[in-house]
Amino acid sequence: MNIKILSQISLGLAISTTMISSPSFAQQNVDEIIVTARKVDESLQDVPVAVTALTRESIENLNISSIEDIARHTPGFSYSQAFGRATERPVVRGAGNILAGVQYGVEAGTSYFIDGQYYSGEISSLDMNMIERVEVVKGPQSALFGRNSYAGAINFITKPISDETQYDVLAEFAEHDTYTLYGAVRGPLSDNTGMSLSIRQYEYGGEYTNAFDGAMMGEEESKSVQLALRTEGDNGASLKLNIGYNEDQDGPRAFSLFKSDNNNCYPGYRSNNYYSGPSTNVNQYFCGVVPPASQGTQDTDGSNFMGVDRETFNIMLAADYEVGDTILSAKFAFRDEERRTGADSDHQLGGARFGFDPINSFFGAVPTQRPFTSSPFFSTDSINEYEDNQLEITLRSNNDSSLRWMVGAFIYEFSNEESSATLQAPAHAFASLNEIENEAIFAMFEYDVSDNLSLSAEGRFYDEEKSFADNNLNQSATFDGFAPRFVANYKVSDDTLLYASYSEGNKSGGVNGSNGASAGIPTYDEEEVEALELGLKSTFMDGKLITNISAYKNEITNYQ
Repeated sequence: MNIKILSQISLGLAISTTMISSPSFAQQNVDEIIVTARKVDESLQDVPVAVTALTRESIENLNISSIEDIARHTPGFSYSQAFGRATERPVVRGAGNILAGVQYGVEAGTSYFIDGQYYSGEISSLDMNMIERVEVVKGPQSALFGRNSYAGAINFITKPISDETQYDVLAEFAEHDTYTLYGAVRGPLSDNTGMSLSIRQYEYGGEYTNAFDGAMMGEEESKSVQLALRTEGDNGASLKLNIGYNEDQDGPRAFSLFKSDNNNCYPGYRSNNYYSGPSTNVNQYFCGVVPPASQGTQDTDGSNFMGVDRETFNIMLAADYEVGDTILSAKFAFRDEERRTGADSDHQLGGARFGFDPINSFFGAVPTQRPFTSSPFFSTDSINEYEDNQLEITLRSNNDSSLRWMVGAFIYEFSNEESSATLQAPAHAFASLNEIENEAIFAMFEYDVSDNLSLSAEGRFYDEEKSFADNNLNQSATFDGFAPRFVANYKVSDDTLLYASYSEGNKSGGVNGSNGASAGIPTYDEEEVEALELGLKSTFMDGKLITNISAYKNEITNYQ
């Protein structure tokens, strides 16, 4: 569904200060921290964009093992999961969506990238031991990074292949029956070719006790294998291949609903104000400040399958070739994933469960008590088969000239076929098919007006089609437009940079399914943002202390 308001204006001020005090950092001047926030290599303190960069030293010193840890150390970035490691919600500068990852087609406004390549899946089980650097780029990045990066982009840079043979072995043990075993070898195969191979086993025993049977909830297990090959030739030519396989097996997820009389979402049907008398529904989403909890509540007999079971196979291929004073790059990625999820949180200890009764053509249904044999409220058992592939080709100039430019093209295809089952019909049957096709061309031009002042312009023309089909309906919607960004940056001194930018971004719209079609609202619009930002980047104490300050204003329309 689409809740349209004229605009939502948010003002923000972010101050990031980093003291580089460890021995490994002290030897590395901050100007040597290279980021790819604009798809080219630039010094962290010279790029006119708000970026938090966590190097390999930071990852190890801060003991970062997950994206939740990254969010704890990144101003303006928060992260949560709706229902375990299958519904992630990365949020930069407050641009979130409660339906992201839950309702078909609804996506987050912050996108993931691995080595600059768009990654549409969940990232929570990513092996942080293979990551060399994490870049959290804040503000609209639609012009260069593309779809759904209208709030920001998170880019994971994998470790390079060493010129010398290296071995890594790691064993970690922690509370809640947690352990990680990791091993890797990387090094040369010949004068021009190198490889990297890593294996990881991770288990987490859960922290929350199920109120129904006393068992632990929130258990997690991951197994992964990563292989990388890189070869270099003449004329700056290089080719890198990454192949990854990952298995996740999670137990019943720790989540719970709260009584509706706690809700503050009046007058919606999730509030007690909607009900009267014996029909009051005491199990609803909680809308207020969530109190601490030590228990989850899932009836493990209420669904055919409980938890998350996922297999993911990835291939990423990147090639660079120097043509005179220009560099031609091509990146291809393919992902195949099969995921099964199941949960039951109807919370009924007795012989009744919640089912659904019609409310109106827009909301579709409300929960009411039914006999035990009916499908329980909020019970799911589904299999999703994901497949996506992408190709990006860019041609860019040498970074040393006063006029720098880049042009590129992007093609992306995605499909998600879902089948579902109930207690009455345990065999999975086709439920829906979602498909996305995105095509775009983009460009960036930057010119040094003087030794201190540079001006740049970026833009992306895009066209995206989303389609949805189930047993009763076949819908599609097309969205197209232009996303620009203009930046002026002024070098006050070698240690101080001032910049100002204006940018626009978009988060894709979609279709509303059967309920929306029957209500005369078959589609919802793109979410769009116009952003102004001022930034100051300063370096002190010979590069050991950096202070980055950004002030921004976001005006959002068609807020989903």
